[in-house]
Amino acid sequence: MAISSRRILRWAQPQSETVSNMIVGGYGAWAGDYAAAEATMQRVSTAMGREVMHGHCFFDHNWGWTAIEGDQTLLSAWGAWIAAKPGRSVSISVPLLPYSTDGGTTLEPARGDFAGLANGVYDSHFATLGQNLAASAEWNTAILRLGWEFNGYSWPWSPTQDRTSGSLAQAVADWKVGFTRAVQAIRSTCPGVKIMWCPSLGYDALPGYSLENLYPDDGAVDYVGFGAYDYNLNVTDYSNDVAGRLQRWEDNWSKPNGYANMVALASAHGKDLAHVEWGLWPLSYQSQQGGGDDSVFIEKTAEYCRQYNVRLSVYNNSIPEHMLETYHDAQLAYQEIFNRYFA
Repeated sequence: MAISSRRILRWAQPQSETVSNMIVGGYGAWAGDYAAAEATMQRVSTAMGREVMHGHCFFDHNWGWTAIEGDQTLLSAWGAWIAAKPGRSVSISVPLLPYSTDGGTTLEPARGDFAGLANGVYDSHFATLGQNLAASAEWNTAILRLGWEFNGYSWPWSPTQDRTSGSLAQAVADWKVGFTRAVQAIRSTCPGVKIMWCPSLGYDALPGYSLENLYPDDGAVDYVGFGAYDYNLNVTDYSNDVAGRLQRWEDNWSKPNGYANMVALASAHGKDLAHVEWGLWPLSYQSQQGGGDDSVFIEKTAEYCRQYNVRLSVYNNSIPEHMLETYHDAQLAYQEIFNRYFA
């Protein structure tokens, strides 16, 4: 059943008063030591109006396989944050392929090598990642968002960046096999990790490829979900009022590879939903028209999380364009809804 178009009364009157046990997380900035991680999460907690017990971090694709195998500075800093208080956890976005070896100057030969990925050329790097995670009680059951937003143009693990498969169709096929191989390699040394499969909302750079067309082997996936922000890609004619904001949500719900399709895929494959990396979007930013201070987007996202039993929500509070602090009404809506209905 689709989410209705009605506003959820001030801010929300959900269908039941039951408090969900969805993990509510956020991320704020890269942290190179424990003090920075602690300060980052304190800022995120202040913005959300609650103590946030789940953080999120990224391995950097611009520093070669060494970073993907387990950035030791990052693992140490966030591991200390986890260990400092019972109940804390952190999920990680892990590149599927690197782009460069030295911060962006020297290109990594593996970039766009989906044929190599599918043929196991890089399995050892993912097995090393598993070893590094398994070595710490803070990380041996982590959630890994592997090869995120792969259906866009931006990342060296997007099939649009193929250099070896020979065609887009073959690159997509090799991506799916390579994703599964990478997961198998990680689990060979760290069987407790959980894997999230996470395209971006909509077709993005792969028009005509449905979620089912892009989905890898069931055995390689524990969670499915989107990276999603408050815009509808390349659509710029929404009114900046409640009606326009509701229409944007409904369009993102029903469009190909939208929310409805993700819910259907999760149900068909028996997978839990996660909503990792979502956020508000300015009225005009990076050529996209967002909702700005859009409490409707917050309300509808909360309703989606409740209605479809989303297991993990991670809000991107890292830069002013997305920070809750930037948006008065939306921040109040977030604090009201998420702190009332999500434990």
